[in-house]
Amino acid sequence: MEREPAAGSCEEPVRQERDCTDSLSALMRLKAGPASQTERLPDQVWSRLRRIGAHHRVDLQWVPGHAGIPGNEVADAIAGEAARMSQRRVPITLGAAKARLKAHLGREWTESQRHSQHYQITGPGRIRLADKLGLTREEGVALARLRVDESPMLRAWQHRVGREEDPNCQKCDDGVPEDAEHLLTGCPASARLRRQIFGRDDPTLREVFGDPDGVVALFRRLGRL
Repeated sequence: MEREPAAGSCEEPVRQERDCTDSLSALMRLKAGPASQTERLPDQVWSRLRRIGAHHRVDLQWVPGHAGIPGNEVADAIAGEAARMSQRRVPITLGAAKARLKAHLGREWTESQRHSQHYQITGPGRIRLADKLGLTREEGVALARLRVDESPMLRAWQHRVGREEDPNCQKCDDGVPEDAEHLLTGCPASARLRRQIFGRDDPTLREVFGDPDGVVALFRRLGRL
């Protein structure tokens, strides 16, 4: 901030100070009052304002940034130098840490899904399956639950919630749990249907979920939709 002292009135001498900043967001945060501050820096600013205000009248004024105001340009240059310094030991707020972590995980998720056609349906845009593919709401919900292996159409899920005693596929003799991966990629009983719909009887889950229409067709022909 640039400090600009000014003379008080002649009748009642009062020392006046005007603090100028080009950060409108900082002024709006301070305007909320000292009791509303939840971060360390604004709280420290209000503590200093209270101390100064005991003997001065303090005015906080916004000035446009990068407009040739000498004090503002100097302050901006100093802030730029500080931003380029090592920040490893500088404490940050919980909110800032959560925002950085959320952005990092979002980038990782997007990168992991960028080769999948299904990303356009269930990704950050949150476009509903039914709207994107022209499916019914029931079909869209069924697809979404299959992707996370939490579908009532699977015996393994029915077993987890206590509706079935046996989680294994009833079409297989080797005691294999009937989960999404088994039914969509490996169950011998539905191999012919998978070959007709996906072009092979042992597609990967990525290939299967890259063709949502095919998944709906498979479960319709299995009599589960």
